[in-house]
Amino acid sequence: MARTVTLPFQLHDAQREVHESPSPCKVVLAGRGWGKTRYAAIDAVSKGLETVNWCGRELTTEAEVMYMAPTFDQAKGIFWPVLKEVAEPVTLAAHENTCLLTLINGVRIRLKGMDNEDRARGFILRHAILDEYADMEETAWSVVTGPSVMKTNGTVLFIGTPKRGRPHFPELLEKAYNEPDDPEHGFPLWSGFQFPSSSNPWLDEQAISAIAATMSYERMREELEAEILAEGGNYLHPDWWNFDPHEPHDGYFVVAVDLGGFTPAPGNKHMKERRDDTAIAIVKIHSRGWWVKEIQYGRWDTRETALRIVRAGRSCDAVRIGVEKGSLYNAVWPYLSDVMAQFGQFRKVEPLTHGNQHKEDRVMASLEGRLQRGRITLNCSETLAPNERPQWAQTLIKQAADFPAPSTPDDLIDALSYVDQLGKTPFWQYSEEKQDQWEPVDEIVGL
Repeated sequence: MARTVTLPFQLHDAQREVHESPSPCKVVLAGRGWGKTRYAAIDAVSKGLETVNWCGRELTTEAEVMYMAPTFDQAKGIFWPVLKEVAEPVTLAAHENTCLLTLINGVRIRLKGMDNEDRARGFILRHAILDEYADMEETAWSVVTGPSVMKTNGTVLFIGTPKRGRPHFPELLEKAYNEPDDPEHGFPLWSGFQFPSSSNPWLDEQAISAIAATMSYERMREELEAEILAEGGNYLHPDWWNFDPHEPHDGYFVVAVDLGGFTPAPGNKHMKERRDDTAIAIVKIHSRGWWVKEIQYGRWDTRETALRIVRAGRSCDAVRIGVEKGSLYNAVWPYLSDVMAQFGQFRKVEPLTHGNQHKEDRVMASLEGRLQRGRITLNCSETLAPNERPQWAQTLIKQAADFPAPSTPDDLIDALSYVDQLGKTPFWQYSEEKQDQWEPVDEIVGL
């Protein structure tokens, strides 16, 4: 008689998002404390209890689950205790010396260290987990594990924290992000996920802030935000930004827009969403430089993009609105006209050009000198910790620090650089109070 066993798996929302993805190959970049080890244990047990895999192929006990860490000591010291706890209700046997756990259905979960890749060769795997893949050689998957998974048309989970100088993990994430839907199954065979530590609701926010305060800005981005730090960069250094929540009294507002593509409109299943963000920079140009009120960014359909641009101009009474010239400008312009007519907000919308310059040259010419001289100020308090600033400010500074790396986003930086085309800094403004009252010397001729 079959025995029913209830497994007390508890997943937070980010873990559940990964778990419920139908893709057989998953790439997860997550910050410290996200719950990578526990999720890997739950994933291992779940795959070990399956009788049929993702493509309908029946699985036998010969097909194993293998968990791999950079070293065997790491696998045994960190993952093994968690695996035994999670699998306890369905464990038939556990061998401490070899870290081999057998489930009640006869399937084995085996731990290996990639410090000795040869010991992981030759197995038949239904599922592989590569934990902290950034600390392994690229061959851990392509040469050692991949062929073993191929034997059963199995599944794989790459999980870990990014590490600068180890590009194979970010490159794998990029592949997963860009994977199209498989025509036979209706979903991508690779899926990518990226989560900061704060996406774990069971972590205390004050504890995260306390740890962040002890780290360098770059280390905080990598360890807690799970950001991919580009090699090079730092042309626009994080320390160059000024902060002030008070709007300058003089000057005028402009709105600069970098169009990054549009999401499919509701009901449009044929248009694939682009990963670039549209960025809308709301900036006041004044006698001491630029005051960046806000940069809105996201992925919206064409009509919502037009609506946000018009609302941004209306919110600050912008004297000029500039939108990046090109095919996307042509796509959004009819909607801009409709929305402006709807709100009665007719403002001059100008096409912004590259000026026959490479993006790097244009952005650096616009921003580098101003930043070095303290002439760009962001709308937030100087006393806030980096991870407590508004999200748009955090993203802007991160993109600036990575620029001009080709593999990292630069949408907010691009939008801000376009402000240079929308106006010159006013060093003098007319004021009637400061003018001498004119009086004629000769009342007859008026001189």
